[in-house]
Amino acid sequence: MKRFLLSVALFATLVGSSSLFAQTRDPAAEFTRRNKKFIEAFKPVVAPATNSTVRVLVDNKDAALGVIVGPDGWILTKANDLIGAVSVKIRDKSYPAQIVGVNQPHDLAMLKIDATDLKPIDFKDAGKTEVGSWVACAGPADEPVAIGVVSVGSRNILNKGPIPKVDLAKSAYLGVALEAADGGAKVGQIMPNTPAQRAGLKANDVIVMFDGKKFEGPEGFMSLISGYKPGDEVVVAVKRGDEILERKVMLERRPAGDNRGDIQNRMGSELSSRRSGYPTILQHDSIVKPSDCGGPIVDLDGKVIGINICRAGRTESWAVPAEIVKPLLVDLMSGKMPPPKLDLSKISATDRLIYAKADVEQAEAAKKRAEQKLEEARQTLKKAETEVKEAEAKAREAKAKEAAKKTEKKEEPKKELKEEPKKAAPKVPNPDKEKAQANPSAALDTLVAAMRDRLALMDDVAAAKWKTRVDGNVAPGSALDGAREKIMLEVLVEGGKEVGLSENCVRKFFAVQMDAAKARQRVLFEKWKAGEPALKTDLDLVKDLRPRIDSLNSTILQSLARLQPAMSDSNLRDQFRRRTAEALRNEALADMAVDALAQR
Repeated sequence: MKRFLLSVALFATLVGSSSLFAQTRDPAAEFTRRNKKFIEAFKPVVAPATNSTVRVLVDNKDAALGVIVGPDGWILTKANDLIGAVSVKIRDKSYPAQIVGVNQPHDLAMLKIDATDLKPIDFKDAGKTEVGSWVACAGPADEPVAIGVVSVGSRNILNKGPIPKVDLAKSAYLGVALEAADGGAKVGQIMPNTPAQRAGLKANDVIVMFDGKKFEGPEGFMSLISGYKPGDEVVVAVKRGDEILERKVMLERRPAGDNRGDIQNRMGSELSSRRSGYPTILQHDSIVKPSDCGGPIVDLDGKVIGINICRAGRTESWAVPAEIVKPLLVDLMSGKMPPPKLDLSKISATDRLIYAKADVEQAEAAKKRAEQKLEEARQTLKKAETEVKEAEAKAREAKAKEAAKKTEKKEEPKKELKEEPKKAAPKVPNPDKEKAQANPSAALDTLVAAMRDRLALMDDVAAAKWKTRVDGNVAPGSALDGAREKIMLEVLVEGGKEVGLSENCVRKFFAVQMDAAKARQRVLFEKWKAGEPALKTDLDLVKDLRPRIDSLNSTILQSLARLQPAMSDSNLRDQFRRRTAEALRNEALADMAVDALAQR
């Protein structure tokens, strides 16, 4: 019914326009998609996805869109342009973001921000979307950022690696602008006075073979022609209608300044910096700006069928289908696909400066956030101390009145009530603590064992949650889990103060433990939802498991306090990072743990 009502609205908006449903690129059709009433008709379609779409910035400039894939701060976006200080804007609030996972083939990146209670996106397999179907690209605002139709359904591209870099001034040149097509590449435009024009090639021809060799898509053609030089004579086979034609072509040197990107940009269409090497794509003709890639593309039912990943041509945009995205999410979150480590010695001084500035900005943002939390905690503590003092004063007053009444009844003289000063508990030497401080390796052993035991408990925690699930909703990061985490952190911060740990250190280190725990639970839930037998446990979440977790938290806290003074030793620090990565099964979280322990 929703799809029918939308179709009626579109027809009513555009009645009289003969190009409404045509798969052509005439001016009337292009104007249609910019028509305000036409765009407004799609607002209800993108509304669900809009609530889960965010803006991704690099050095405070728009770089991409992103989608929320986890309620506790997990954001999926396009990876290629994330060079600099990355942040995420949700409505009017900005969050510093950390890149925790990257899938290079599909150009996807997983970001983590400090946020909770977010609304994750809902995916639907793109394979069920027919060619010619209307689609809309959601953004953070109410209106879609682009509208179009599916040009080519989900397909695998036979890539043999990225297109080789060649000297354009010396490379062979045919003189065509290409678009994707089944079985080859479609000629979208013939450049004047070029080998293609002289050979009689025409727009809408589909090049199916080049010099007797088959290829797939524009990227396959570019990879193939890069192996030829000006002056080579080749046979180009094209499909024109139902007929296959062969034309001999003498390749020429590419004119200065003439490349596909320049041509498209002169025609008012900025292209993505990466336009090749994608294994699987869904092609549509929406005009998606490169800075709007990374966002969701939805069908007329409002279901997300993919993530826009590339503006490949003037009338050609690509998306990673939803059925490809979904299986990657857990690995991107869990650390199985860590971002590539950057070798600063192999990049230019300018790029090193960019990364250095990004590190400084992220550190300053983290410091500012920590200072804000510290001030909030101080105010909360001050208010609590005031309330406790007032309550104690009232209790003393009530006690004094009650004592006076009893004295009057007995007709005894009033005795001055005198509170004996509280004696401070004598300090008892702790040989275990002194031994651990003298031997930091022992403290490290205790800490790693406690972290490993804590993570192992998450199997039972997940099983206990699975038994009590409601409507299949068992995802870690729910409102109840988030509330417990906040309370747990406040208790741990107070405990940390007693053993000499800073609030920043405690919050960061235990945030790492909680992220690892949620990632482990998420992996299990995905397996069980897919049909694997769930683990069985007789342990109760509240009575059995949470007390064990609290006990391990206490052990971790004590071990941190004993280990931190020795962390200036680089060998110990490296050993701590390696063993933490093994215990948490996550390289990225191990780096965060090292950073947390460095907080004073």
